[in-house]
Amino acid sequence: MTDVQDELPELPESYEDARPRRNRLAIAAAVGCGLLVTLPILILAVYGILMTLGVFPDSKAVPGSRVEARLRPFLATHGLLDPDEHIVYYYSDAVFSYEEDGNYFTDKRAVSYWTDEDEFCVEAAMFDEIIGIYGDMSEGLLENAMITIERKGGGEFTLWVSGEAGGDDEFLRLLKQRWRAATKVDQPQGSGK
Repeated sequence: MTDVQDELPELPESYEDARPRRNRLAIAAAVGCGLLVTLPILILAVYGILMTLGVFPDSKAVPGSRVEARLRPFLATHGLLDPDEHIVYYYSDAVFSYEEDGNYFTDKRAVSYWTDEDEFCVEAAMFDEIIGIYGDMSEGLLENAMITIERKGGGEFTLWVSGEAGGDDEFLRLLKQRWRAATKVDQPQGSGK
């Protein structure tokens, strides 16, 4: 009987040298593909956690108690929140900073602010300056509701509110409720809900 080893032809040296290299390339490719899949998921998870903690604006309208402590200094600096005033409901269309965009109402007023290039812009009205509140509600998850605030003497502005989790309906309902209570408006005005 002959040894099986003796019957196998010898492989060229270049083949033996390439085999470990191919294994390393396969492992590197697998790790690279794993990172390409895992890294975006990890980034989204961290962003979601930071959004939940209030570091980044939430993707839906939220009760003011969730954001007021973080926003009070910024809003007070711009004269948009008095010391005795409290945010009832808030929504920001911004991704990373509350200072880029915000739509909210307090127990006294409705406010929309945004940054246009480097300019800080504000539209606001105290409840006694408002004659109508109208809602054009969102039809889908990625669409914002437009809540129009009509001022006495003419002029209007829009509050943009996400429809996620029915937040736009709750925002509009509570806004109208606060406005009616503050101004003693008995009958709903306009075509809103």
